[in-house]
Amino acid sequence: MEADQTLPPKLFALAVELQKQLERREQELADENPEQP
Repeated sequence: MEADQTLPPKLFALAVELQKQLERREQELADENPEQP
């Protein structure tokens, strides 16, 4: 995620945290459902 200097620091930190959670959830789903070749 690119830093947007127009965002307040608190809001930016929240956005970063949400992005981390989203990536973690996607990884968990990928682990549960391995894609078939």
